[in-house]
Amino acid sequence: MPQIAVVIPTRNRTNHLEQCLDAVKVSAQSLDVEVFVMDQSDGDDTRRMVESRKDTGVQYHRMPRNGACPARNLGAALATSPIVAFLDDDCCPRPDWMKRILKAFADDPELQFVFGQLKAPPNANPEEGFYPEYLPTPDWQRGRSGRQIAMVAAGANMSARKEFLLRIGGFDELLGPAVPTVKSNDSSISYKVLRSGEKWRADPDIEVVHVNGFRRHDAFAKLVREYDHGLGVNWARFARRGDPQAVWYFCVEHAEMTKGLLEQVAHLKLPRGVKNWFSHLKGFWDGIRLPGDVGYVDGNVLRRMSETRRLDP
Repeated sequence: MPQIAVVIPTRNRTNHLEQCLDAVKVSAQSLDVEVFVMDQSDGDDTRRMVESRKDTGVQYHRMPRNGACPARNLGAALATSPIVAFLDDDCCPRPDWMKRILKAFADDPELQFVFGQLKAPPNANPEEGFYPEYLPTPDWQRGRSGRQIAMVAAGANMSARKEFLLRIGGFDELLGPAVPTVKSNDSSISYKVLRSGEKWRADPDIEVVHVNGFRRHDAFAKLVREYDHGLGVNWARFARRGDPQAVWYFCVEHAEMTKGLLEQVAHLKLPRGVKNWFSHLKGFWDGIRLPGDVGYVDGNVLRRMSETRRLDP
């Protein structure tokens, strides 16, 4: 049995994926690894590239529908390894990435889920734009007021015991092809982990580099607004299924945003973040109108996918 499975969703980014696979190959040295390339591309360039590499342990799968979350769910369902790691196609893991993941789980049998660090390249210039990052710190779960807020981590660098995933379920597919893609959809599984009560950890030493995620200032600001909208959708999705704790977390998040705006006004500054505030609120409204059970992948659904080795309808 392989020691670890790496699930990589990809779509129309053959060059980025090839760079990612090069880094995965280095990280996999001396380990028994299975890699799942979950392709949603419009053409066959990605398939040809993957097949031409003849990398040991790499499996190519053509997705029946688009979406990073369906791809992650099917990849996790196909995995035979006890540990499943998720990676994005525009990111490159450090050479010790897999060994650190396996060590974290081996050292602590109670540990079920690990969130790693997503960093910008060392040559990134903030004057030109930004790379999306996720940098866990000791106070990463506390907002501006010091209150506990929800756990949100990057799907580009998280790993879990497969048995745990089969219990809590997978990523929220948000109705798949029937609804436009919602950003921050990896927050759904973050919240599932938090609510499970099982042991999890944020480990900054488990690191991947966001080598191809650069966005100029306007595009990056738009992306952040889309993530705020996605967070609102996520909380509403859980609320729609009868989870009052999700409503609380949404209110805490929104209060943090409101507090920041009011502080700027109190200091006679032009408030920045108003669009994000409205995006967050609109996200909750948009999410509460979606059917709660459609696109939601619980443990039963993921186990069925694992048994049939097919994406659930």
